[in-house]
Amino acid sequence: MHTQKISETPLDFAEAIKEDIKSSKDDGVLKCVQCGMCTSTCPAARHSNYNPREIMERVFEGDETLLEDEDLWNCFYCYTCHSTCPVGNSVCEVNQIIKQFAISKGIAYEQLYDYLGFADSYFNAAIGAIPSNFYEEISEDVDGW
Repeated sequence: MHTQKISETPLDFAEAIKEDIKSSKDDGVLKCVQCGMCTSTCPAARHSNYNPREIMERVFEGDETLLEDEDLWNCFYCYTCHSTCPVGNSVCEVNQIIKQFAISKGIAYEQLYDYLGFADSYFNAAIGAIPSNFYEEISEDVDGW
């Protein structure tokens, strides 16, 4: 699928993320020092190919193929990356913005299906819960230990 580029230079992609309304506007995305603390504490990185440090590296490189990267969808916004970042970056916030870019470009509709269970949980019980379509994978992860 060919998509219109968000940026002309690599850092334009990072600037577009920083300027998004969901961004905390503290330049955290631009302060990333690639230390890897986010990845070392990330539950999604521990149990999948998701790598928060790599996400940030690719943002700085202007790699807009991130919009089509399946691993991006393994982040469920626990904000562990944010709590451990020495410069106050929030990869999960960056991730949310990248996902929205993908949705806006019509790339990510299939991935959104998995998230519908979260909406059902809020609607039916007024609390967040793990969607039932993840139970089998969770069982495989837990039983595999």
